[in-house]
Amino acid sequence: MEVSASPQAGVHIHISNPMQEPKNQPHAGSTQPIAQTPQGRDAHGAGLPGLAARMQSVHGQCKYGVDDRHLFHVDVQLPWRS
Repeated sequence: MEVSASPQAGVHIHISNPMQEPKNQPHAGSTQPIAQTPQGRDAHGAGLPGLAARMQSVHGQCKYGVDDRHLFHVDVQLPWRS
């Protein structure tokens, strides 16, 4: 977990966690990029899509997904408010 905050850059939170490959499914070598939740979806209170919707409602962003090393990432950026 990484957290940084400053008036110039806002608040940034990054969390990553290793994932296990599903059993009975060979690894195809493809990657799944970190993706931003689609706009316009009413996802409040619905896990990660709900988190992304709440971040967008305060002019922030939330990206999440699995990288090619099988690490799941959640990356949140919020504006600084004084």
